[in-house]
Amino acid sequence: MSKIELINDSSAEQQVDALVNAANRMLMSGGGICGVLFKKAGYLELTKACKVYDVPLNDGEAVITPAFNIENAKYIIHAVGPNFSCTPTAFDKLYSAYYNSLLILKENNLHSIAFPLISSGIFGGNLPNPVKTSIEQCIKAYEKFEEEYKEYEINVKICAYSIDEMKEAQEMFEKYLEKKKLDNRDNEIKEYVDDLIKDIDNMKFYHHKIICLCSLIDSFAQNYFEYTEVRNQDSFCKFILKFKNDDEYTYLEKVDPVSLIYDLDGIDTTIEELADACIYTPDSQELEDMRKNERFNEINNKELINKHTYISLIYKCRSRIIHESNYIGIIGTETENQYNMPIYFEIGEHWKLIFPYKFLKELFVSCINNYLLEQKDNKLDPFYNNMNRKSFLAFYDDKKSKKKGK
Repeated sequence: MSKIELINDSSAEQQVDALVNAANRMLMSGGGICGVLFKKAGYLELTKACKVYDVPLNDGEAVITPAFNIENAKYIIHAVGPNFSCTPTAFDKLYSAYYNSLLILKENNLHSIAFPLISSGIFGGNLPNPVKTSIEQCIKAYEKFEEEYKEYEINVKICAYSIDEMKEAQEMFEKYLEKKKLDNRDNEIKEYVDDLIKDIDNMKFYHHKIICLCSLIDSFAQNYFEYTEVRNQDSFCKFILKFKNDDEYTYLEKVDPVSLIYDLDGIDTTIEELADACIYTPDSQELEDMRKNERFNEINNKELINKHTYISLIYKCRSRIIHESNYIGIIGTETENQYNMPIYFEIGEHWKLIFPYKFLKELFVSCINNYLLEQKDNKLDPFYNNMNRKSFLAFYDDKKSKKKGK
């Protein structure tokens, strides 16, 4: 696993594969870390090695030479940082100096590197905090490299030479560590959910799959609304409506005219034989015609109407299965499993609304992923921010600890 650390020391003294020189564009000996490395490596040898490159280099470029007389490193990577006195907004060039150094490290099959804080001294110009700017771009380059080359491990040391530099750099680095901790936490929970979904997919009984899916979304919803704020149904429905993919599930807040009219007429449907049934979906023309029906639009009972939105009917289906062991309406058929939306089977003169497993799975997984993404964007822990967390995380933590114990 790749690693990045901040240390209060000279980068020239680190035991690594490559030391980074905060180089000038002419690749000549200079002040600061540049002068130190030329002196340690041997002025003549390093100057001669640098002459193989066409100069001046551009800001952001990096090249490599042997380290010659330096015993604690094999190579020196010369990275040209921008002079912010001349180019006050050249943050991309500073990023490139760090990132290109990491690319050269990989190209030469090297794995450890020590950076000074490039462009944080005299090249910092009029930046309000050049140390903060430098470490910010270094971390950004490291994260990009880690993302692009997941299988290639590197060990990066960022070196703040003075105590004052260390104090300034530490503030930014601690923010990165906190973000990394939350990222890892988010990934742990996402990995756990993915594993759980696979387990649910492999369950034998169809209604068990639905129960587990609904329990999973329940746990996230109740956590999000802190358990005590709203009733189960409210939290379940609000969570799905908030985190659903809007472009795919726009109909969830629509009223299902079939169940609404059947409720008024006292009709209940059962499933007997589905093999030759006609199938309708929420966007069928027949349903749209029913929604335009005069009788349908004359209903003014808001509570009754809300009870028959698709999202409310999903909760009703969930409750009947979990609390009444009643799984009529979610039985698995080959036809039904082709649909990722609610469907109706036509049974004689009546229709029966069914929520396929495929539909519920895709809906719930998209909600959970969107929820985790929001928490990550807001730098929040998906569960530990909530002091009232209950069964799901307890189970998650227990499972995780058992896995570690093995």
